[in-house]
Amino acid sequence: MHKFISRTAVAAIVSALAFGPAAAQTPGRLSNDVLRIGVLTDLGGVYADISGKGAVEAVKMAVEDFGGRMFGKPIEVISADHQNKADIGAAKAREWFDIGGVDMINDLANSGVALAVAGLAKEKKRHVIVNKMPLYEGETFVTVQSTGRAFHPYRIFNRDEFVSGVTALGYRVVDDWSNREQHCEVPFTRGRDIDAYSGYFFERV
Repeated sequence: MHKFISRTAVAAIVSALAFGPAAAQTPGRLSNDVLRIGVLTDLGGVYADISGKGAVEAVKMAVEDFGGRMFGKPIEVISADHQNKADIGAAKAREWFDIGGVDMINDLANSGVALAVAGLAKEKKRHVIVNKMPLYEGETFVTVQSTGRAFHPYRIFNRDEFVSGVTALGYRVVDDWSNREQHCEVPFTRGRDIDAYSGYFFERV
């Protein structure tokens, strides 16, 4: 199992949640005495193989590497399926923030879901990790992706445009990383395959 979240990002998450605006408490007191990370991912669609359950396990392993605790309190990882739909992802994020005690959300792996969740996370004063994101150095374009049952439209963002869109919501980039062990083949296009998936840790400012 590969850990596609950098250890720097995990350390930054824990520090930000413990001391930053997301904590909204004094150091040593976390949400419900637990630092809770929600992995909102694609569990049954086109990105399930490169993200999905593997992403959940990767976060758990990264947390274990960090020690699994902060101020003597456990770091807990929970997960849900966003089904590659921005409205479903945003609804689950709102539920997690409002009643689930989630301090930050990770993975997403879908640009539409990521932007929807980032907007909500800003409102709720939370941080976001985007992992396994196919980003393109050229212009943003729309293609289609297969979910196994049908083809659906999917937007591939230009890297700078995506990062600018998130930072415009009130975030700054704390860390970024690439997964070059996997690549994204874009159907029905020529010369637009993506060599590596990207990850970013966005901290609310």
